[in-house]
Amino acid sequence: MGGHGWGKVDDNNSINAVRRALDLGINFFDTADVYGFGHSEEILGRALGDKRHDVVIATKFGVSWDSNGNIGRNSQASYVISALENSLKRLKIECIPLYQIHWPDPSTPISETMSALKKCQDQGKIKHIGVSNFSLQEINVAKQWGNIMSTQVPYSLIDRNIETNLAHHCTKNSIHMLTYGSLAKGLFSGKFSEDTIFKQDDIRSKDPSFKGVQFKKNLCLVKELRKIGLKYNKSSAQVALRWVLDVPGVLAAITGIKTQAQIEENVGALQWSLSCEDHEILSKLTGSHV
Repeated sequence: MGGHGWGKVDDNNSINAVRRALDLGINFFDTADVYGFGHSEEILGRALGDKRHDVVIATKFGVSWDSNGNIGRNSQASYVISALENSLKRLKIECIPLYQIHWPDPSTPISETMSALKKCQDQGKIKHIGVSNFSLQEINVAKQWGNIMSTQVPYSLIDRNIETNLAHHCTKNSIHMLTYGSLAKGLFSGKFSEDTIFKQDDIRSKDPSFKGVQFKKNLCLVKELRKIGLKYNKSSAQVALRWVLDVPGVLAAITGIKTQAQIEENVGALQWSLSCEDHEILSKLTGSHV
């Protein structure tokens, strides 16, 4: 919804999509201050309206930007305070239910960042602290300075790096996993073919998953998702999301939406499960058994 890197986005469509999500029972919305340089938070705040206090809003900080759109990591205490205040204003709320460190900042000690977050927590401006894109080691260091409620991780049928140790650790230590990229940047929607050409301002134009031999392999995987989906009367996207949601420790799969139709499609991943056999078939197609 920030309108950057994913092709054309219409604000009215975004607002209608969020409101449709509310109608369908979705109660968790994730964004970040850097998405559209504040625009995503503003649109989300407008779209939720009076419902903003009835849902869980999660946002992220830690990526600063200038007037030219240049970005850099910044989790200094002073930036935590200013970023939080700006997000509160854009979202039109007094307390952020889940405030997440977007990326590790190698230039700032995590103790400084966590101390600032805990002060904001004590002031009632943050309810829970989360991290995003942190390694297991970085999570363990952060935990020494405060409670980490969740970690946001890339996870899909074609990106399973967290399975080596992070997923097990989070499950064992009650750290909720919020996954992103679970539709593989739209790949599993089934709307792409070998002839698809992405514009230069679309981040997928530089992604190896959408190029050459790897793209062909991924399209074959989409065919397998469709095949399994026929058993359940579900689409390839719904099967891909269900596979993620059936993994122990995954609390929610975050999906990007532009339209009402997309949220309606994604909600079709809920309230059913893949059989153990079908889950294992998909797992074996792309890596080790989960």
